[in-house]
Amino acid sequence: MNQKKTPKTGMIKYLLILPLISAFVISSNAESMLNSDGQAINVQTPPPSPPPIIEGDEGHVSMVVERMPQYPGGDEEQFKYLATNIKYPSDAKEQNIEGRVICQFIINRDGSVSEVVVVRSITPSLDAEAVRVISAMPNWTPGEQRAQTVQVKYTLPINFKLEGKEKIEKTTEN
Repeated sequence: MNQKKTPKTGMIKYLLILPLISAFVISSNAESMLNSDGQAINVQTPPPSPPPIIEGDEGHVSMVVERMPQYPGGDEEQFKYLATNIKYPSDAKEQNIEGRVICQFIINRDGSVSEVVVVRSITPSLDAEAVRVISAMPNWTPGEQRAQTVQVKYTLPINFKLEGKEKIEKTTEN
């Protein structure tokens, strides 16, 4: 009762918007249309096919393929390899530096590891150790796309955590 009444021009604007909204709803829900013969034709276009793999195309690196590269022996063996080969840098150990270095590298068609790059860094010494260990990995089972081996970019996080680090807990006495 205490509100102002909407002027007539405002009501006309609302009435003009209704046909526009209904046209959008109808067009977005239409999956097929009828041609002049009365047969249904599909309006939706099929998804684009992935680019063909060209034999000898060494420059193309995939992120996701049908069969991803596999470390020999699987993930458990990969964890064992990392645990036995990582040598904690002394400067990081002295400064009690811990964290996660994230590296990206390419698994080539022959399974070898190349182009190791640090994506997320902690310190230069921990980064260098992560790159050293990844670069020295044995050959992987390469990735496959359409029954052909392809180069695949792989991301691997490496956690650096000091063993036996004593945590100081504060206790309050009343």
